[in-house]
Amino acid sequence: AIAAKRPGLLNRMRVIFHQDNARLHVTQNVQKELHEFGWEILSHPSYSVDTDPSDCHLFHALQQFLVGKIRNSIEKYFNEKSKKFYSEDMIASPKRRGKFVKR
Repeated sequence: AIAAKRPGLLNRMRVIFHQDNARLHVTQNVQKELHEFGWEILSHPSYSVDTDPSDCHLFHALQQFLVGKIRNSIEKYFNEKSKKFYSEDMIASPKRRGKFVKR
């Protein structure tokens, strides 16, 4: 990816430090340390909905596909539970939790 997008960064003898623009990373102390190391800083662009790589067609289609699958799986799971599961087992559940949870 670097070869295609930034060929000038390849085959260099010094360190290029790629960072995001989080507050912790752009403080004067951190910047000073990186400068003292002699590292070149390659900043990450600010977040933008327009340039978000996860907001592309592939991930949107995958999300739509999974929403249907997950919903169907959850409905199937609960529909397959017996009446006993919902009545006796669920009623007994607070008693079992009481053994582990201090009030």
